[in-house]
Amino acid sequence: MYARRVWEIALTAAVLAVALAAAAGLARVGRRGVLGALALATVALGASASRPRGAPVAPDPFARVRPDALGYAGSAACHACHAPEHASWQRTYHHTMTRAPTPEALAEPCAASPASLTLDGVAFDLRCDAVGMSIASGGVERRVELTTGSHHYQVLWQTAPQGGALEPVPFVWLRRERQWAPRREMFLAPPGPDIYRVRWRSNCAPCHATSPRPGRDRRAGTFETDVAELGIACEACHGPGADHAAQMRSPLARERARRSGQAPTDIVDPRRLSAERASMVCGQCHAVAYPKDEDDWWTRGYSRSYRPGEDLRASRTFLTPETLSAPGGPSMDAPVASMFFRDGTLRVTGRELHDVLASACHVRGAGDRQLSCLSCHSMHRGEPDRQLTPDREGARACASCHEPSRYESPAHTHHPESARTTCLGCHMPRTTYGLLGAIRAHRIDAPDVARGVATGRMNACNLCHVERSLAWTASALGRWYDRPPARDLPDDVSAVAWSALTGDAADRALAAAALGELEGRDPSRERAWRAAVLTRLRADPYAAVRRVAERALARLGPGAHADESRPLPAEVALPRTADGALDVGALDAWQRARDDRPVFLAE
Repeated sequence: MYARRVWEIALTAAVLAVALAAAAGLARVGRRGVLGALALATVALGASASRPRGAPVAPDPFARVRPDALGYAGSAACHACHAPEHASWQRTYHHTMTRAPTPEALAEPCAASPASLTLDGVAFDLRCDAVGMSIASGGVERRVELTTGSHHYQVLWQTAPQGGALEPVPFVWLRRERQWAPRREMFLAPPGPDIYRVRWRSNCAPCHATSPRPGRDRRAGTFETDVAELGIACEACHGPGADHAAQMRSPLARERARRSGQAPTDIVDPRRLSAERASMVCGQCHAVAYPKDEDDWWTRGYSRSYRPGEDLRASRTFLTPETLSAPGGPSMDAPVASMFFRDGTLRVTGRELHDVLASACHVRGAGDRQLSCLSCHSMHRGEPDRQLTPDREGARACASCHEPSRYESPAHTHHPESARTTCLGCHMPRTTYGLLGAIRAHRIDAPDVARGVATGRMNACNLCHVERSLAWTASALGRWYDRPPARDLPDDVSAVAWSALTGDAADRALAAAALGELEGRDPSRERAWRAAVLTRLRADPYAAVRRVAERALARLGPGAHADESRPLPAEVALPRTADGALDVGALDAWQRARDDRPVFLAE
């Protein structure tokens, strides 16, 4: 059914400069400068399509699906006994993580084809036929060989002109906007040409397929990549299931297992693992790590060094500011400050394991009251968008340990019940960047201005009260929770507006996202000054920041325009002219002081 050909690609081994790696949108790590194979996206296993007589032959998926030599049976083998779980998994974006380029997988982008697109003066013509899509440019036509992404945007892969490697098409399909966009604009990376050079086999397969093996031949510089299954399938979380499927094929064996009430020992149920080991099942992809045996990884991936239920740290080194600065440790071309706040919290989405394990709810918890990924998320019960367990949405996950009558009351929150203040809003603020927006942090802690200043993390209070200063927040927290007073904080500077205009690219993107949130606010008082700040970000040198700002302006509604002559509301901590209007010159000065150090966040 899948590819029978052996494709070979030249190993990408050129060492890029820090700024170039930043522009690439991918952290390259390694003691020998090896490309880090830890990119995240959302993509799936597609079904074959029947081919009309005389139609072009559909290309085989680029990654070969191997036989079950390593004990993998494939998700189809699970269906007979676990039909409800199989059906719920099929609804997820993990299932559609990577797909063959079938008409079903390409339905949305093909609906917008043919399309004629231009990038840097080069024309690209995208056309669909009965079995897939082709891209013509410079007199050369190539087929789409694979597709990744089915949630936010879709990446298409084509064979490179030389060496047979899979390289991404320069445009991606945005699902929300239902339009094409240059791929390089999807990543928070310094401006410049598209030098984000990635290869499916080494960069993307590790987190976009089940049990991938790069299959590198070091001498020949070629690859024979294979996977157990395209997409994140059953065995990625439950372990290889060929032996289990063979044993349970007998109805008598299934009945004996049911009567005994004992779970088969050869299949892993993450719910039965400790909080740490259960989280590590997710951390196979949702962590930033480097293989401890680099040579073995290039050949076999993690197919032999890790199985679900084991300690992830036995097969890989978690990358942190400490491990990256240790003598002889892994290195990363992107500046460490690009990826981490000063306390080691990650600035980019998709690496949540680090922050879950660092949260007080995990460190101080024990047994059923110890935080894990499964404390909130479920592959089989949650809605596909966020995979939240239905009875654990909002504050209900917190209520398993924290008494709601105490912590949801105005006596604790110091907000009226009508304000919709939630546990997540205060303790998991949107300080993580990803997917052209702001995402909740997974390092759970309490708002603290002093800690935020020390670490570089914006606190939850200011991300909601975007008009207020850090001094205002510190004063409120001091009154409510007996915190020591903060010193030397300006009281006339909106912390979010300041970050939007003076911060580094990641700060600017997060601030822009916050300025677009109007829930519970009077738009007539808020739109003009927020639009004045956001409009300045429409000319930001980082394409991703520009896109976040555009989305934020759209959320402000049709009445959002930068009317800088209107008097500012009294509570807005921004510089003013004598007549109370926004001091445009002061904002211009802030923007001239912008932190232009290169920032690259590898999603």
